Amino acid sequence: MNQQTDKIEKALPGDHASAVKAAGALLDRHTRDVIRPSRKCHRVYISGPMTGLHNENREEFARVEALLDGDGVNPHRLAHNHGKTRQEYMRVDLRALLWCDAVLMLRGWEQSAGARFERETAIVAGIPVFYDVAK
Repeated sequence: MNQQTDKIEKALPGDHASAVKAAGALLDRHTRDVIRPSRKCHRVYISGPMTGLHNENREEFARVEALLDGDGVNPHRLAHNHGKTRQEYMRVDLRALLWCDAVLMLRGWEQSAGARFERETAIVAGIPVFYDVAK
């Protein structure tokens, strides 16, 4: 565990909002004014399991996106043209991830090949990775 992850996990158990606020506070040094020049922003890419889950886990992605108060990048909302391969969808998602300031891994990410790949991409690119600690 790194120092950033430790601070996130010290948030109140089960209090997802506290974990998200702590993640946002840690991101001050990672802002990108290019995306929203009118203010400092913290774009957080939401990564988690989709395949095989009810409605591709859209409800959980939407719940976390709402907690991020407009700073979350929900891959379900990216411009995906239907009928593409999984690899083509991942390319779109990875381009979005690389423009973000942090990645938030949802529960169950370990069982998702795509989420594991997104996590590794973020680590290699030097993008901080945080973990959902809500129970």
